[in-house]
Amino acid sequence: MPKKVICVWIGTFESENELYKNYLNFDYENDDDSKSKFGKDAELEYYEEDFMESWWFK
Repeated sequence: MPKKVICVWIGTFESENELYKNYLNFDYENDDDSKSKFGKDAELEYYEEDFMESWWFK
């Protein structure tokens, strides 16, 4: 049976906009490096953003 893995990252952001638009958003205009800032910081070669969940709490 394959292993099931869940990864959790916790961060601090000033605003919801900073998290979603500036950190988790993919830059599809730059084909050479279309990763989000999150993907770069986590040093992920690939992750499926459709299976990612995120929340921002005030």
